[in-house]
Amino acid sequence: DFPQALGVTYKTEDQVALIQERLGGLDLKGKVRLTDPDNSIIVLMDFPIGTKAGPATPPRHIYIGRRVAKAPGLKFADKYRLPHRCFLGPTSLDHQLSMIIANQAHARPGALVLDPFCGTASILVGCAAYGAHVLGADLDGRMLVGKGAGKTIADNFKQYGLGAPIGLQRADFAAASDCWRMLPFLDAIVCDPPYGVRA
Repeated sequence: DFPQALGVTYKTEDQVALIQERLGGLDLKGKVRLTDPDNSIIVLMDFPIGTKAGPATPPRHIYIGRRVAKAPGLKFADKYRLPHRCFLGPTSLDHQLSMIIANQAHARPGALVLDPFCGTASILVGCAAYGAHVLGADLDGRMLVGKGAGKTIADNFKQYGLGAPIGLQRADFAAASDCWRMLPFLDAIVCDPPYGVRA
């Protein structure tokens, strides 16, 4: 997997020099095989803010580690891409971000997850994809009822073979903190709040 650079370009000779300089002292045995390696070494370089990252600039810190596991990544999320979704709004959250939020919320089979600013329910689709039961609320009732036959939140869930939300409620969570009972009954609350900007 090395090298992959974000925000900086390393020429091949600079990459080789970096490997030799930083990894040369490690007691690594075996033949180097860049395609289908048995072990992957991850190098993270932290450059000071405001400097131009690259071979001529020394990093503040260098972290080196061996990959011990590889997650399946977000390839499975491509099935939930927005261009193919039945019902979208102007602020529908990207499918990969929705999956990341669902993962961070530990959405799982049997969990109950609420999105108090659900809009078209993009994050809830991600949570349901992980097996969670979902509830949604939004101030804008138009989001909750959709745009007609085939263009509703329920249609988004049906499109992917997911169970429909347990409930959708028109509520203003930005103005009231007691829209739901005070007993702890939710496993997670997820949202992408409106930040004071209306769609």
